[in-house]
Amino acid sequence: MSDSTMQAPLSRHLSGAARFLDDWATRLTHRESHLATQQLFKTVFFGWLFLHTALLVPFHRDIWSPDAFMLQRPFIPSSAYDWIFYVSGHPALRSHYLFFVFAQLIVLALGMAGVAPRLMNVLACVTTLNVNNLSPVILDGGNNLSQLILVYMMFLNTSGRPFRSRFEPLQMTVAAVSNAAFFVCRFQVVIVYVCTAIFKLNGPLWQTGMALYYIFQGDAYTHPLLYHMVMRHPWVSLAGSYFTVATQALLPVLVWPVRTRPYVLTAAVLTHLGISFGMGLFTFGLVMCVMYTLFFTDSLSRTIAEWVSPYHRLMVTVDFRYARLQRAMRAIRRLDWFDAIYLNEADANEPLTAAPDSGRAASEGAAALFRVLVKLTVLLPLAPLIGALYYVGALGMAYDRLIAERTGERDLPAAPAATTQTGS
Repeated sequence: MSDSTMQAPLSRHLSGAARFLDDWATRLTHRESHLATQQLFKTVFFGWLFLHTALLVPFHRDIWSPDAFMLQRPFIPSSAYDWIFYVSGHPALRSHYLFFVFAQLIVLALGMAGVAPRLMNVLACVTTLNVNNLSPVILDGGNNLSQLILVYMMFLNTSGRPFRSRFEPLQMTVAAVSNAAFFVCRFQVVIVYVCTAIFKLNGPLWQTGMALYYIFQGDAYTHPLLYHMVMRHPWVSLAGSYFTVATQALLPVLVWPVRTRPYVLTAAVLTHLGISFGMGLFTFGLVMCVMYTLFFTDSLSRTIAEWVSPYHRLMVTVDFRYARLQRAMRAIRRLDWFDAIYLNEADANEPLTAAPDSGRAASEGAAALFRVLVKLTVLLPLAPLIGALYYVGALGMAYDRLIAERTGERDLPAAPAATTQTGS
């Protein structure tokens, strides 16, 4: 075989690899991808951090104060890390710990509101780590993962808009850094599952399916309902153990293809909700569910943003004959601090119409009431509860009660009395 014949396949492979690297570099530097997903993740993640700290504020003396019954490491003056992320532990500032707690809450609130996204990402990282370092004993794996993600987020573009600059090298550099940081955030979540799967696959109890059987018999990591269920039906622990191992072993592979991603993320959500409510590891389970937002597509993220963001207006039409529903909508409208809802009281000729602003399909009845409630920023922390009420039908019964007028009930149409439609 001649040398030219041997070199031909090699040259084709090298040229193919060069084209692949060129395409990859172009995508990395010329376009910021997943902007809507990054913005949605920032909002959800900051919301979780806000609630996590706010729920601990009533117990601040026992958690963050100098007299708290917790082991706190000393401040090291020669450490640059301590001067940035543990300045709250400085002897002169130790008694002013509430300043850092409320500074974190204010920064997170401004970040969720979209104020100076890049600056708030940096300040959120600094303030959150300062608060967490005051109580390292109560931190778990979810807190540690959150701190890593906060470091990566300092390089993310979470504004929802691409960075523009007349100086093209600067624009390309910012795009490359943001895209790389977003991939690192995703990869960090995958690494957690890779390490967990390796440990579980090498554990004899997980191999035999008996791990949850013993875990749920401990007082520290169990729920009485699960304890009795496992004792009466041991096969539940067997199925749960293998389901957990399979999910954590397959997620690092199946989360990347778009077709398999919804299924493996659904399985992962079920797993971590079980960890939250079954084992009592509440913060770790829920923060992992928050991390799955990183793997949403941009189209799904934009749809979710339209549902909850005050920057996308909701057009609501209410039939004027339903006085009780009108009064309820006016009361709800007073909570609309960001003017995210436009209320239209239709006349008899237009009893059920929605403003044709964005062309999207309108929601009606209880679904319309659900969309109105989750649109209010002040009720956003209660969105899971509102969704649960809608799912079990309680919101539907409340809606039926609102349209059940005392007079003229026989003449009213059977169709729902309110429709909604999103518009930007």
